[in-house]
Amino acid sequence: MKRFIILLTLSATLVASVASAYDADSVAKLKQTNACSMCDLTGANLRSTDLSSADLSGADLTRATLDGANLSDANLSGANLVWAVLGGANLDGANLDGANLDHANLGSANLTDASLTNAILTGANLTRSTLERADLTNADLKGANLEVAILPYANLTNAKLNLTYMKAADLTNANLDHANLDTANLEGANLTDAILSNANMKHADLTQANLTHANLNNAKLVYVKFVQANLEGANLTTADLKYSNLNGANMTNANLQGATNLDSAQMVQANLIGATIWCNTTMPDGSVDNIGC
Repeated sequence: MKRFIILLTLSATLVASVASAYDADSVAKLKQTNACSMCDLTGANLRSTDLSSADLSGADLTRATLDGANLSDANLSGANLVWAVLGGANLDGANLDGANLDHANLGSANLTDASLTNAILTGANLTRSTLERADLTNADLKGANLEVAILPYANLTNAKLNLTYMKAADLTNANLDHANLDTANLEGANLTDAILSNANMKHADLTQANLTHANLNNAKLVYVKFVQANLEGANLTTADLKYSNLNGANMTNANLQGATNLDSAQMVQANLIGATIWCNTTMPDGSVDNIGC
């Protein structure tokens, strides 16, 4: 038994040392030259380091500590940042195209104008992060946490956002064309003027979300919860509303022409508490409903 415990302790120590091992020469090179492309920086402690405009393309930064670091305009394309700690880091204008940020911690990080096309952000923590005008085209954010994240004008075209938690996120004017938002939580999110055309939003929760003037043309809205959501002036032409929940939703000036399966949607009738508001609303057949005016 004693021998077993000793072996177990040695194994744990070995695993821990492997997990935190990095090339000290590579760290020195990075700090001296501000460049370390394809370097092994696994587990490196670079907390609060100034790495602005650094070349870290293809570098292995698995479990590296970079919280508070300045990585503005840095090149991290193709870098491995799995489980890396980047809380509060400045990544303004950084290039993270094709980077692997699986389960990385980016809480409160600044990613304004950053490029993350084809990046992997599955399970990543992006709570309260700023992604204004960031390019996340084709990015995989499945299961990521973007609660209260700031994403005005972000490009999320064809992004995988299924199972993401985006409660109270700011997606004003964001482009989510063809995005996959299956089972995403967008309670209280601001999607004013957002583009959600052709998006898959099956089972998404948009309770009390603001979708004023949002474009949901041809979106898949099957089983979506729009409870008390604001859809004033929204474009829902040819959208599929099968079994969606529109209880208490504001549909004033919304356009549903050509929308399908509205008859299966859940709605509270006029004159009742929590009624769906229909006012100057263009219905699927082209007629205008003013019952809630």
